[in-house]
Amino acid sequence: MQEYQIVLPGGASGILRFAAAEFALFFKEAAGRELPVVSESGYRGGCFVSVGNTALLKNSGLSREDYSRDEVRIFCRNKNLFLTGENEQACCYSVYVFFEKVFDLKIFTESLWTMEKNERFAFEDLTICEKPDIPFRMSARYNLEDGPLEQMMRFRTGDRMKIWTTYGHTFWYVMPVEKYYEKHPEWFSTYHNEGRKPASNHDWQACVTNEEFIDEYVEQLKTHIRAHPDSVYVSVSQNDGGQKPCMCAKCMESYRRNHKNWSGVYVEFANAVARKTTKWLREEMPERADKMMFSLLSYGVTSFPPVDENGQPFARCDDNVAIFFAPIIGNRATPYTDVTHFVDFGDWEIGNRKTGRWLQGWLKCAKNVDMWSYGVDYGNYLQPYNLWDSVQENLIEFKKRGGRLYFEEATHKDPMTNFDELKRYAESRLMWNVSLDLHGLIVDFMKAYYGAAGWKKVYEYFELMNRHFKDTCNPLDYGKIADTHGGAVDKEHFPRAFLETCHKLFDEAVLLNETLKSHEKYGFYKENIKTEQIVIGYLLLKLFSEELGESEKKKYFEEFAFYGAKKGLKGLGAAGSFTSELEKLKAAL
Repeated sequence: MQEYQIVLPGGASGILRFAAAEFALFFKEAAGRELPVVSESGYRGGCFVSVGNTALLKNSGLSREDYSRDEVRIFCRNKNLFLTGENEQACCYSVYVFFEKVFDLKIFTESLWTMEKNERFAFEDLTICEKPDIPFRMSARYNLEDGPLEQMMRFRTGDRMKIWTTYGHTFWYVMPVEKYYEKHPEWFSTYHNEGRKPASNHDWQACVTNEEFIDEYVEQLKTHIRAHPDSVYVSVSQNDGGQKPCMCAKCMESYRRNHKNWSGVYVEFANAVARKTTKWLREEMPERADKMMFSLLSYGVTSFPPVDENGQPFARCDDNVAIFFAPIIGNRATPYTDVTHFVDFGDWEIGNRKTGRWLQGWLKCAKNVDMWSYGVDYGNYLQPYNLWDSVQENLIEFKKRGGRLYFEEATHKDPMTNFDELKRYAESRLMWNVSLDLHGLIVDFMKAYYGAAGWKKVYEYFELMNRHFKDTCNPLDYGKIADTHGGAVDKEHFPRAFLETCHKLFDEAVLLNETLKSHEKYGFYKENIKTEQIVIGYLLLKLFSEELGESEKKKYFEEFAFYGAKKGLKGLGAAGSFTSELEKLKAAL
């Protein structure tokens, strides 16, 4: 094989340099050859792997402009390889797509992958064009949002924060109380609109009909947009926490005009902000004016879409105003579009009748409706419930209607148990291609993560737990377990005999891997199995401490403490913090 060099454009960014290093790393492992990385100024001819928008690519005649978001294009011509994409992170993704297609690369975690080896590999002509099914993919699982490049790039989620000017609940961030309240108290509604100064920077909503507030809000957005040159989304959404909206005379007049629907009031606000900001962008940054999307959360008082009793819109979002649909009251046991299972508890529900109808309403009111979905473990990191099928079904439906941005909220920067690594892998792969074989993804991961022998028992537990809920709970009960804010950790859903059967399966998985003791990954497999097992040990301690023998309690507690600490558990969602929960469990010994 001829000598090759990996060639980068002059002044290559950190992401492109990382992409080149990734190609060198995987190529050495797959083909057994080390390739040097050089910039174009250091390239002296010969065969090459071009990464990014190099002069080599421009001179090849293969360079094009009509890319979709994060689209990857790979060409091999005359034994030279060109790796390119819609943006720099897509150029990095092209590395993984190449090795996936040519060497069957499967990246399970940021440090665990498998691939075929071929030391006789030779570059041959090929063309690969691939784009993700979900253009903007966001997963709030351990460090996939804005963590190390090894995680964001290898999972193909990218740096979430780069695409946002402001994100999520942002009134407090754009218009801080300490800066504006003294001169403009009328801009800040408070609890029950009592005229009190907000107790904290988050403890308020805005007067979204006040023209002076809107003008200053836009001025502040301009500052944020300048500071985030790569951003394509800007949030114009209310604060979190359930505070009542402003009830001044003008806001109430808008509320009545909008059929007593706060979403209509906020859509008018979002449209006004989008128009004023876009006008400025056309004057100052025309190249960004048509790319910027203004995001309004459908959440709290804006959950119900501005449609009348016949489902017809009375307020519509401008085309560059996207609704960020956040069905926090929805059921995680079934897709958000499933309206068949329902029990109404007033503001809260089990089932998706409300959320499904809200979604259909918003689709009539907005050209772009993005999704803010919630993992069950968002509320309780130790809840052994997995919404595998419904995640894929939600993504498939999202793609069908041409959705742009999908966010799955879980634990953010906190590590957790309950198949977190598997969820990161499966969810990120499905966001790229919603039609992948989910069962195949799960099996491939388990073989690599739990060992060639032990994985079968872990998988047996995985299937047993899934069947347990489906066999013993009706759909509404099942939905209660899937509640975002805690779930059902009780004896009714987790009988002692069932939990002990589950615990035994993990012990058997470790024993099966005893045949791999000489394997360099034996300790890795054991730690992964035991870490997953502590969920069951925790439930046994939590629910049956008074019934367990002293040796059993000691064993479960020590494993929870040891492997939980090794995992780096901190917060546990509804279960509290790891440290406080340890203290409670220890007191019960």
